[in-house]
Amino acid sequence: MITIKENKIFKKAYYKGKKEIAHNLVLYYIPNNGDTKIGITVSKKIGNAVTRNRIRRLVRESWRTFCVKEGYDVIIVARTAAAKSDFYAIKDALFDLLCKSELILQ
Repeated sequence: MITIKENKIFKKAYYKGKKEIAHNLVLYYIPNNGDTKIGITVSKKIGNAVTRNRIRRLVRESWRTFCVKEGYDVIIVARTAAAKSDFYAIKDALFDLLCKSELILQ
């Protein structure tokens, strides 16, 4: 799993990419010319550092369970409802978002 660290890639995905929305996650995606990269964003509005890192870990582990198409920059933004969600709720939401965006390999 390759992570996105550069702010310009996040901004490009936000403004020029496509978006899918679930109850506790938002997925932005835009094609690139290489491997699929993932960026996870959890705002300070959601909770303290422990809560934010827990959500990041849950999203990262959910991502690992899926086979995703190559050649995309994917940004996953946690919403406020993600703070009260367990692993299976986040995994289901991520699966639904990947299916809606047609990024998942069957």
